Amino acid sequence: MKVSKRELWLVFGVLAVLATYVFYQYLYSPQLNTLGKLRREIKKQEMDLKLAQEKLRVLQGIVKIKSPEKIVAKSKDENALEVITFLADNITDLKINLISLKPFYDTPALQQAKKMTFDIIVEGTYNQLYKFVNAIEMAPSLLVIDTFKLVRKDDREIKASISFSSYY
Repeated sequence: MKVSKRELWLVFGVLAVLATYVFYQYLYSPQLNTLGKLRREIKKQEMDLKLAQEKLRVLQGIVKIKSPEKIVAKSKDENALEVITFLADNITDLKINLISLKPFYDTPALQQAKKMTFDIIVEGTYNQLYKFVNAIEMAPSLLVIDTFKLVRKDDREIKASISFSSYY
């Protein structure tokens, strides 16, 4: 059986197409999928890194504001008096209605810091309560809001129940 040149070129072309298909299907395409997965993973890691850097920036700002050098050893009563005075000053300045304030003296101490919790219920406008929460966060002593609950009283007034901890 004699094969013509044209048939040889045709067989060669079919083999080339078949080799290209096998290369693409079994070598190139899986590597392309892996490359796409790695690119998505890199983008996710970059977003996680940006988030971690932002958290670090915020924490460094908190440390600058509330640095350990400023913390002076004080008793439970001194801490309660300082926090209550701070709250009273801000409530008066912002013209917020104080409904109740409960300090809890029997809060257990943490490793090196002592902790005291407070529950406060106040009423005011949204802007007044926003400024009040900002004041708590920027307090000279370390105050951390644990829970925060808002209830609408009427069109303008909002009732806020805030539980926060004071570390001294």
